[in-house]
Amino acid sequence: MSKRGVDIASLTPEERLSLLEELWDSLAAAPEAVPFTEAQRAELDRRLDDLKSEGPVGIPWDEVLSARGLMSNQDVYATGLLNRALDPATQPSEIQAFLRAELDLLHEVITEGMRVIDVGCGTGRHLLLLRDRLRLGFGVDYEHSYIAEAHRRAGGRPLHFITGDATAIPVLAAFDFAMCLTNTWGTMSDKSSVLREMRRVAPKPRTRLLSVYSEASVPSRREWYRRLGHAVLEETRESLVTEGGFRSEHFSEARLRTLVGECTIRPFADIAYVVTF
Repeated sequence: MSKRGVDIASLTPEERLSLLEELWDSLAAAPEAVPFTEAQRAELDRRLDDLKSEGPVGIPWDEVLSARGLMSNQDVYATGLLNRALDPATQPSEIQAFLRAELDLLHEVITEGMRVIDVGCGTGRHLLLLRDRLRLGFGVDYEHSYIAEAHRRAGGRPLHFITGDATAIPVLAAFDFAMCLTNTWGTMSDKSSVLREMRRVAPKPRTRLLSVYSEASVPSRREWYRRLGHAVLEETRESLVTEGGFRSEHFSEARLRTLVGECTIRPFADIAYVVTF
């Protein structure tokens, strides 16, 4: 008995991307049915061995927040915080300057024909900016509503977006460049695993880039979060935590070298660092 196929050519780019998302979700619902290559099995075995030998480290931040009656970063982002934060009306001048400098930096480092992955891509704004010069742009983010918005804005190739975990990026392809921008890495709990995945998907040294806040960013971020309805509840040497539960870290150069390892660090836009590794 034959099955009637879908006429892919008759679908709009948005419909094709929606179909791709549905297909991916259907595979995720029954992972045992998905065939693995030897390389994929070896990678999964390595991760399981790491978990068995090292075990869970510390108390997950989400559990700490739950005990305090606060939302996790994932919950906060699901409320649409990113979209409000990207409204220039909410941004202090220092934050606006930092965001503009990031865009200028991308124009400098991303060249024609590159394959680029954006880890924690949000609604895809960086890849959308670069789309005319990319051979392939691939964005991954755990917040599905942001990925849906990125799909809507992209309209098709050469950009692709997928809902996924930055500590286990669901792609085996190699890219020319991997980036995690706007202090997204500074909101992630398992930073070492994100770095490991960035090294895996962009295997050549000096092809991975982070932009993170420095300690000098604290005053402008306090004001920014206040305008977003997330007044700062707690400040430490390494982070700000807001009344809503949003946690955003800042870094010293010494701490970055400890976390990242061999890398190049340079001050950026007065309130940040750019890290290449």
